[in-house]
Amino acid sequence: ADSTLQQVLFLANSMFFVRNIANALRSLFYVAMLLHIYSSGCSSAVRENSLTVEFKVNKDATPKGNGKPRSLLDILKSGVLIVCIKGPILSRNQNEISLDADDMFQKADIAFAESMAKAMGVRRLVFLAHYSSYDSVVDAIENGEGDIGISNLSYTMERSRKVQFSIPYIHEMGQTLLVDRRLLDDAEDSNLSSILNDKSITIGVETNTNYQGLVSKLFPAANLRTEDDWDREVVEDCSSGKISATILDEFRIKLLIYKNPSLLFKFVPIILTNEPDRISAIVNLDNISLLEWLNTFIMNGYTKPTADSILKKYGDHVL
Repeated sequence: ADSTLQQVLFLANSMFFVRNIANALRSLFYVAMLLHIYSSGCSSAVRENSLTVEFKVNKDATPKGNGKPRSLLDILKSGVLIVCIKGPILSRNQNEISLDADDMFQKADIAFAESMAKAMGVRRLVFLAHYSSYDSVVDAIENGEGDIGISNLSYTMERSRKVQFSIPYIHEMGQTLLVDRRLLDDAEDSNLSSILNDKSITIGVETNTNYQGLVSKLFPAANLRTEDDWDREVVEDCSSGKISATILDEFRIKLLIYKNPSLLFKFVPIILTNEPDRISAIVNLDNISLLEWLNTFIMNGYTKPTADSILKKYGDHVL
């Protein structure tokens, strides 16, 4: 009887041991599956330490906002920060060298958003990158599609009626004119307004930017020529004499000269110090708590890049 009891106990212990091993293996299998799903569930997701970064470019992947923004507390509870950015995502590799202005600025914007998300302590940073224009990013934040908008956005009065602007997260860049040297050499008055505010002058500006309004304000008598592909067309128009000047931010003018150094034989860059370009993030008009946090982060937790530092880091050159 004792021998039979011992055999029964041995079999019971063996079955208990086997069952525990099976449960442990099952648990490990589930853990492995979850890790696999978490790490590869989105083809456009990138792990940044404890932060998951995702890029969504399909408009249908995100429901239309209802105009009601998520508060800072809502964002922290969800662990997800949604950032609207002008697309397409030109390069996700921030160490890759580029000579494209939009690409370099986008990399700087993505780096800013990642620093912001890590400081906030969220687990996921989602970029909605299906917006084709700067104003569509503004509209998206107004409609509550995302929490924060960043896309090299300049402050304008019209946009401020739709969204709230943070303090600048990039050092202020001066609006910069590229002016025909002959106008400066022949002018009796060194005042730019006297030189360029004339009906015989044509100034080239990028289409659908706030520079069209700026030229009209500064030089109302001058003719305005819009450039759809500014980087290419402005060089052709400067070389052919179709325009006497062009204007854009300091960064883009410096990059244009770097790529086309012969322009300096005919044109002179002049920075308008009294017309700074303030690049800021935007939030919904009702999102006071998020704006306060954002401004505090920029003031105390973020090193603002300059035009030259962006050119050096992402373009591998200094002007």
